[in-house]
Amino acid sequence: MTNALIFELSKVEVERIRLRALSHLPNIDPDLAETVAAGLGV
Repeated sequence: MTNALIFELSKVEVERIRLRALSHLPNIDPDLAETVAAGLGV
């Protein structure tokens, strides 16, 4: 799941949209959000 999110969000060209999608992840799983953010370099 983590790798899939990193892969898919890395394809989003507009940074504010990528960050908006990322901002929803802490509501689902805070650890997942941190890992995906790190994988995206945010």
